[in-house]
Amino acid sequence: MDQLKVKDRILENISLSVKKLQSYFAACEDETPAIRNHDRVLQRLCEHIDHALLYGLQDISSGYWVLVVHFTRREAVRQIDELQHIATNLGRSRAWLYLALSESSLESYLRLFQENQGLLQKYYFKNALVCSHDHLTLFLTLVSGLEFIRFDLELDVPYLDVAPYMPEYYKPHNLLDFEERLPSSDSLSLHSFTSLTSTNLEWDDSAIAPSSE
Repeated sequence: MDQLKVKDRILENISLSVKKLQSYFAACEDETPAIRNHDRVLQRLCEHIDHALLYGLQDISSGYWVLVVHFTRREAVRQIDELQHIATNLGRSRAWLYLALSESSLESYLRLFQENQGLLQKYYFKNALVCSHDHLTLFLTLVSGLEFIRFDLELDVPYLDVAPYMPEYYKPHNLLDFEERLPSSDSLSLHSFTSLTSTNLEWDDSAIAPSSE
């Protein structure tokens, strides 16, 4: 798969993740619980947003923390730097993503990506997803669809050093998944939701590898 198609597919995967969340929140309105670390719907969303931000980074091991630290508010930078269970900049990148989702500020941050092209060129190869004006604009549009989704995410978790979401073996057995915590109501139609994840709208995991030149 060529680089253009990979970037297109990453954004398609993000779009599906956002639609999945929107379908639940639209059906449940104010009764919908907040998204938490262990929820499966968070796993897919963070997996694909993380891929988008990692794609084309010159130094994957440093993550996108080396970039976002330049325009993230000082209190948030200090909060992430002081996390006790995260040891790498890649983990801090994902903690930043979790914080941005919890604060509904990811869209605003992506606008700062658009406004700081010089910084992007310092840390990314020119083929990066975020260095493409069209792809970054679509990325921003998709993320704007999360504005009314409620996230309550814990940042200081060691697995963020190795993955953008909680591994299955890490999840306590007594925690209910997001779908299981939804209120019992006839207004929530899982039939309409299932149509979003039918075989012709599946995520493509071939689009997960970061790129380098």
